[in-house]
Amino acid sequence: ATGGGAVIAAQAAFAALYLATLAVVFGIYVAAGSAPVWTLGLLCLSKRYHSIFVLRLFNDGVAMFFAFASVLLAQKDRLHLATLALSAAVSVKMNALLMLPGLLLLLVKHRRLAGQLHAAFDFALLQALVALPFLAAFPASYFAKAFEFSRVFVHHWSVNFKFVPETVFVSAGFAKALLAAHLLLLFLFAHLRWCRDHGGVFRLIQKWLVTTATRDVLPLIGVTAEISKGQLVDQAQKVDPQFVADVLFGCNFVGIVCARSLHYQFYCWYFPTVPFLLFSTPPKASASSSSSSSPPPLSLVLLAAKLSLWAALEWCFNVFPSTSVSSAVLVATHLIITWLYFRSECPHGTTSGDGNATTNRRKKRN
Repeated sequence: ATGGGAVIAAQAAFAALYLATLAVVFGIYVAAGSAPVWTLGLLCLSKRYHSIFVLRLFNDGVAMFFAFASVLLAQKDRLHLATLALSAAVSVKMNALLMLPGLLLLLVKHRRLAGQLHAAFDFALLQALVALPFLAAFPASYFAKAFEFSRVFVHHWSVNFKFVPETVFVSAGFAKALLAAHLLLLFLFAHLRWCRDHGGVFRLIQKWLVTTATRDVLPLIGVTAEISKGQLVDQAQKVDPQFVADVLFGCNFVGIVCARSLHYQFYCWYFPTVPFLLFSTPPKASASSSSSSSPPPLSLVLLAAKLSLWAALEWCFNVFPSTSVSSAVLVATHLIITWLYFRSECPHGTTSGDGNATTNRRKKRN
């Protein structure tokens, strides 16, 4: 509409978007109450992250504003609004779908069947409303390109797999292997971390089916059933803000680790989540260790190591063009962060009735 000449106005708009996104992410960290306050400073120190918004004007920033707003809304137990915000993010950039499995888990654990169906319907409805102008004019092209899962990226611009030979990079086998790794990691995190308090993924599915049948389906035909609480999902409990961030940030990061290709602008998909994943919770104590905290020297070494991982990510995304070395370092850093995150303590999925879980965590950290 402007002929491409309103660069300064566009940069001002994206600067406002950057600040708004940063404010939302700050809100997520504060609501979780588990990361040290100084980690908020790390969110402001990325040269590449600033560039993506203010210099490059990529629409990835718009998508992630809605995606992070979805996380914050979910922390406030506004899961229906969180679903709409995530759908808005997907309408801008398909990468926001990486958070969808985590949001579905939250709906299963904290909403009755009617609420789950309502959220799913509105998610799809918003997608349809956004697509309507394109569907009316070019329906075939829209369906072919809007959700193009088979897209093959150009090897030259890959930030994460430049060290992989191009013939392997563009092959279908490589894509399938990464997809399988993604699904496996999601299952492991869900089974051993996010659903552990319910006995794992399969046990949670069983409880959800029993809960849905006895509370939502059978009463419609006048049938009642007495089931012990241990066989049901307590969907009335409030969400734990730290658990919400853990699940949604974790789902997103696992997808990033297994992404077929990362471009420079994709850094904004997950850079704001890295300090949380690294510093929000202490590593699990081994069975042989005592319950006391690590000795100060060891704690300092661990802190330095985690800061080095954060700095390594920033370095990799500031090497232009990417090299075999920078992409290998990036993949290695991703894998180490994934392992540390997997081994860290996972918060419970619910808060107490008074909703003071976050407050109590802050007191324990002081």
